[in-house]
Amino acid sequence: MNLAIIGCGNIAEFHVPAMKEAGFNIVAVAGATNSRSVLTFAKKHNINKTYTHSKKLISDVSVWDALLILSPVSTVISYLQQAAPYGKPILVEKPVAYSHLDLVSLIKHKNIRVAYNRRFYSGVAFSKKFFEEHLNSLIKVTIPEIRKDPDHNFNFPSSLPILSYENSVHMFDLINFISKDIEWGKTSTIRTLDRYIAVIAQGYCSNGASIQLDSYYNSPENFSITILSGDEKVEIKPIEVTSLFKGMEIQEPTEEMPIRIYKPKLEKRIIDLPVNNHKPGFLGQAKDFMNFCQEKENCIGADITDAYNALKLAQSLIK
Repeated sequence: MNLAIIGCGNIAEFHVPAMKEAGFNIVAVAGATNSRSVLTFAKKHNINKTYTHSKKLISDVSVWDALLILSPVSTVISYLQQAAPYGKPILVEKPVAYSHLDLVSLIKHKNIRVAYNRRFYSGVAFSKKFFEEHLNSLIKVTIPEIRKDPDHNFNFPSSLPILSYENSVHMFDLINFISKDIEWGKTSTIRTLDRYIAVIAQGYCSNGASIQLDSYYNSPENFSITILSGDEKVEIKPIEVTSLFKGMEIQEPTEEMPIRIYKPKLEKRIIDLPVNNHKPGFLGQAKDFMNFCQEKENCIGADITDAYNALKLAQSLIK
């Protein structure tokens, strides 16, 4: 399976080793016009063919069987519009666009996958299974990052700056992946004249479970997804660490802490660490993309509709 890459920035350094281990033969790379980094990148990774025009690489369809797009968000839509009609498998870095509306014309293309690598964390799989097995649960989501992308001029207040940032947009994909079909029932914001300070929301999942979200810019919090059901709790915090708690344990008073402390009782902890020196999720994602290329079933990678839903879920916080 010959793979061509558009973009050779920092994120490419995580994708390339994983793609090679998954069985891809990387045959070509394209970067910015007159960029020396393309030649340096190609030499480092033993890639024989280089392009300084990405659309030229795309048009050379005999060169590649699959395409990996890692270019800046502002360029992605035009590349997908050119490449998708060929029908060959494409993996593109998230979030793909700044607005879900930009993806409407691409939803018909079933050959596009989106690189939400955190779907492939063991802790996320455990959390998804826990949610599916526990009715009447409550999901609590904390996202402490809302920032304007310096490369994009958002129109205030119709656009939500949270959309384009790495971890934030991952969170929206993860809660969609774990729970499916979320609808916000009530949202509120804290804001100044020129930007949002915080977004708070309540809603429901398709199975009737409730969801609460709070996102306060630059707050001393960590990204987290918590699922509560009865006396059990699954907590993803930070995204690489998933913990299962059951019941409470009591810590009696001490001289240092002269009051009784009640703490959730830890039953299990899953930590997603690098695998064979691959950044967490990237090898699983590469293998899943290979399975997709080979038309195997049960692939869990995000598609363009999932990318649309993640952006729409974030944008719908602002009515």
